[in-house]
Amino acid sequence: MTGQPFSCVVIGEETLLAECTRLLLARGHTVAAVVSPSPELLAWAEGEGLPAVRFGPDLAERLAPLRFDYLFSIANLRMLPDEVLALPAELPVNFHDGPLPRHAGLFATSWAILEGDEQHAVTWHVMNREADTGDVLKQRPVPVDPEATAHDLDVACFDAGIESFAELVDELAAGTVTRTPQDLGLRTYHGRYDGPPRAGVFDWRQPAAELDALVRATSFGRRGNDFGTALLALGDELVAVRGVEVTDRTSTAEPGTVVGSAPDVLTVATGDRDVRLTDLAGPTGERLDPVALADTVARVHDGRFPHLTDTAAAELVEAARAAHRQERRWLRLLRSLEPVLPPGSVAWPTRAARPARSLCPKSSPAGAARPSGSRSPRYWPFSPGSPAAMNATSPCPPRPSRARRPACWRPRCRCAPRRACWSTRCPTSPTWPAPNSTGSGPARRTGVTYRCATPP
Repeated sequence: MTGQPFSCVVIGEETLLAECTRLLLARGHTVAAVVSPSPELLAWAEGEGLPAVRFGPDLAERLAPLRFDYLFSIANLRMLPDEVLALPAELPVNFHDGPLPRHAGLFATSWAILEGDEQHAVTWHVMNREADTGDVLKQRPVPVDPEATAHDLDVACFDAGIESFAELVDELAAGTVTRTPQDLGLRTYHGRYDGPPRAGVFDWRQPAAELDALVRATSFGRRGNDFGTALLALGDELVAVRGVEVTDRTSTAEPGTVVGSAPDVLTVATGDRDVRLTDLAGPTGERLDPVALADTVARVHDGRFPHLTDTAAAELVEAARAAHRQERRWLRLLRSLEPVLPPGSVAWPTRAARPARSLCPKSSPAGAARPSGSRSPRYWPFSPGSPAAMNATSPCPPRPSRARRPACWRPRCRCAPRRACWSTRCPTSPTWPAPNSTGSGPARRTGVTYRCATPP
């Protein structure tokens, strides 16, 4: 390393953060903290002996006691408040996977493919209050392969980001870095909810190359896709397109007409050349049979995919944008759902807090009375040696006979020690044995809503 060592804080949520941190440490610089919302990256930082700080609303207060020269925002999709940007003694620096001032914002690689760019770039720039508007410190060109997907271009930008970061770090240490203001008259910006044109739905009147670019721009590999998916409109249904090939055959049929099908491919006419759809999927990700899909198009739509009007496409764009805005909130809520228990039932601990469950003992604990009427000692509801077992007299009802077992009854120990035991009453049904009352049916069979009832 040449120049003066400096201290820094790194913020990000992808593996590029770890690679750049390793580079900083190898050059003798001090990493005062690694900030990330990713548990995996925080665990990695702790394993490397680096201070790990979880991203949160009070980030400025937690970083304020540190003294550092630079703040590096690396693959960080969150806007940082002014209080955080003011903390470094020198500069806050951000990595952007696009050729600023063009393609500012998110999904720069997807927009580069959609617009047919032959040359892309990555940029390291000074951070301002407005996203991606600060002076450029380092920019590295990235050529775009004609067949590249968004995933392919992301990988190329990853490599270019590491190479250009090494140069930037050396220039910062030597004090030779130059700042180049952006020409904001050339700026283009893409927001988080600006998905693909027409919500990703094919317009068969377009040239085949544009449809191919749409599919490639929405192909992210294993990375999560928050951008959108290439889609086919099929009446009230949508079909995802995950693979396409442009043929050399000029289209002679009307755009959208199915001109051929095979077990692995569906050939359709476009605005200029036929395309081969090689990977089609339903809304839940299941792969579709091209031959069966071709039969559906022939039987229901006279052999031609229906055209989605511009008005319908605009409505779909607004609906997709509205759904996308609420998607993360609903995902968090769905992950945190707990079953609603009826009055008088005993809540089973959550999976995180639930103690390891053992099989019911084959015999009663020594010195403890067995519940009256129980037919088999293996249904003893208490753990051996527990206070409840030692003090039990006859708190539990008898095991119900087969004729009187409610639909939700299961012959295995599910009760928590000292709390409850098998009951002849379905916990989700207020008046057993009404089999069709609230809580009966499929919900019981899932085992999620079943809880041990309080003994009568």
